[in-house]
Amino acid sequence: FKELLREDYPGFVLKAEKKERQVKVWVKEFEGSSIRLFKASAQLAVPLLDVYDVLHDAEYRATWDEYMLEAKDLYRIDNNNDVGYYLMKWPAPLTNRDFVNQRSWFLSPDKSEFIIMNFSVVLKELPPRPKIIRAVSFLTGYHARATPTGCHFTYLTQADVKGKLPKWLVNVATTSGAPALLAKIQKATQNYGKWKAKHKPDHKPWLTPEQHPGTVPMLAPADFDKVQDLPQTQTAEEINEPDSDEVVQAELEFSAKLAIDAS
Repeated sequence: FKELLREDYPGFVLKAEKKERQVKVWVKEFEGSSIRLFKASAQLAVPLLDVYDVLHDAEYRATWDEYMLEAKDLYRIDNNNDVGYYLMKWPAPLTNRDFVNQRSWFLSPDKSEFIIMNFSVVLKELPPRPKIIRAVSFLTGYHARATPTGCHFTYLTQADVKGKLPKWLVNVATTSGAPALLAKIQKATQNYGKWKAKHKPDHKPWLTPEQHPGTVPMLAPADFDKVQDLPQTQTAEEINEPDSDEVVQAELEFSAKLAIDAS
């Protein structure tokens, strides 16, 4: 994962840059596939540990992530790995997407660097839901390292949102959406301290594993067969999404909104 963060990693092409905000967006294409790998980085004027807390705190995320409809931990694997569910709102008339992901995280001993990353898995007990498209994260993650003025933050993702969306349109939306996400994370981090002071300020199970709720079961080694590798897909008949012209218009409007959010 860290190798992919290098600006000189082979194959990445710089697609957008805002020098005043030190924002860059790269795209890497793969032969024979229309699913691209996106990378966006920026200098955030907020402390690294606060960003780490914001990305872990699902309760707080519900206050700033307008696209999150549902998020829950399904299983703990150990103190730095779990399996979770995320349901994402998409603009009408597009169909909402959900993910079942295995997530891993690392915070360096000196607290100067972190990685949070995930990839999709198949959970036997949680098949695709009716009227929701099961999307796939091949690799999605965040990396940050402390700087004198805050932290240098990078977001990386390669995902297939499935459905009838043309892949070129998904690529346009992701290129617009990556900088918007970075801006949202910075704003959310700026507001986190005030919010957290009123919402269980000492409760941070991602830092203190003993605080994990007993309601989230451990995934014992004997139960690893519950989590399977991809793929598991829905048939065309199971996916209820408008025809292409209506989809394109809705997604272009969504992309325009993301571009405004990032400006």
